[in-house]
Amino acid sequence: MCSALSSAKSTLRRQMRLVLRNAEEAGEIRKKSEDACKALVQLEVVQKAQSVAVFLSMPLEIQTDAAVRSLLKQGKTVYAPVVTSKDTMEFYTVGSEDELGCLHKNHWGIPEPKRCGEEMLAEGVDVVVTPGLAFDRCGRRLGQGKGYYDRYFERLRKRGLDPRLIGFCLDEQASSFRMLKPAVIELLFLLQIVKEVPTGEDDACVGTIVTPSRVLACKQDVN
Repeated sequence: MCSALSSAKSTLRRQMRLVLRNAEEAGEIRKKSEDACKALVQLEVVQKAQSVAVFLSMPLEIQTDAAVRSLLKQGKTVYAPVVTSKDTMEFYTVGSEDELGCLHKNHWGIPEPKRCGEEMLAEGVDVVVTPGLAFDRCGRRLGQGKGYYDRYFERLRKRGLDPRLIGFCLDEQASSFRMLKPAVIELLFLLQIVKEVPTGEDDACVGTIVTPSRVLACKQDVN
């Protein structure tokens, strides 16, 4: 990664972490997360999915636990990420609501399922809900800087699962998406939509962004 791109990403990450810290102190994250989760599980693409991969939230991040519980109640197969090395992330099944409540947390404070369940790369998945610090209207995504999701999406593509990156807003329901498998859903706050996210050629982009107030169909001219 060139120094200018790396510097731009680092600057934006600092800015967005401050924004999220202020939102947490104001009590906004938990309140808006509840509305976001309700919208997420009601979307047609999620309703039709048999399997859904969902990130489990770290501190200062939109909270997905209510959505995970709802998906489990609907009888869907739910996968969640597990960091298995400094470069690798896998997804394993969350077996039940009881299991969700007693998951081990890694050193970032992120709950992780046990590695004894089904592994998503082998089983396939219909929908992926992925986090991000910031997004723009072309679907560019800024992650935490470790590259786990971008590398995992590349592995999915090599397996023939071309991840159509579809984000989630909240009050405007998108009525029609051209779906490829798996659909990748971005769940975030409107305050995380920025004018432009600095990205490189290896960074995955989303097709739609979902916030607590709207659904944004992303422009596809991201090259």
